[in-house]
Amino acid sequence: MVMSGLICRKLNPKDDVNILAKIDLECVLHNDVDYMCPEVISENNVKLTNKIKNNTVNIKQTNIKKMLDSIIVAEINDKIIGYSITQIPDLSERQVPNADYELVRIAVLPEYQSKGVATALWNAVIAEMKQQNKSVLQLAVDIAGPEDNNGVRGKGNEKAIKFYKGKGCTFLNNTSQYKSKTGIPQSKICVQGWMIKDINEK
Repeated sequence: MVMSGLICRKLNPKDDVNILAKIDLECVLHNDVDYMCPEVISENNVKLTNKIKNNTVNIKQTNIKKMLDSIIVAEINDKIIGYSITQIPDLSERQVPNADYELVRIAVLPEYQSKGVATALWNAVIAEMKQQNKSVLQLAVDIAGPEDNNGVRGKGNEKAIKFYKGKGCTFLNNTSQYKSKTGIPQSKICVQGWMIKDINEK
């Protein structure tokens, strides 16, 4: 059930865009501890804390402005409690040839999770795709955590996997991994799997 009074809308220039980094930071500290290694959590924590402290989100920067144009925020009582980011992937970024939209992220403040906020954001993304005559959505989700001492990988983001499967997304065979800028070995970094959703399919 979606919370009463919840609205989803485009981010506008008057919003404090640093709230997005603050939401991310709370999600890292609340959600990611279940499947990420401490080194990666610490790296993300430092990066997000510096963004917030230094107020480095600048909407005048071209690449940032382009990203902000794609952000939908979830708001209740004039408080932003979550957001989604989408983009139109370049041909080289498409995991299947007909993927014409990508969901980069959905993030919701921990105290508002499991209350329909992510679903409301998802529905807003699908509505925007239909408005833009897009039909095939791709997204990445962490499917395996860091390796243990025996080289066996742990669980991934099971909550997100369940959520996207519930929305009709299916896994591709494609996987990928980020590379740490601070030298964290790949064995400690989660493996991402790519999912696809054709919004025209029932």
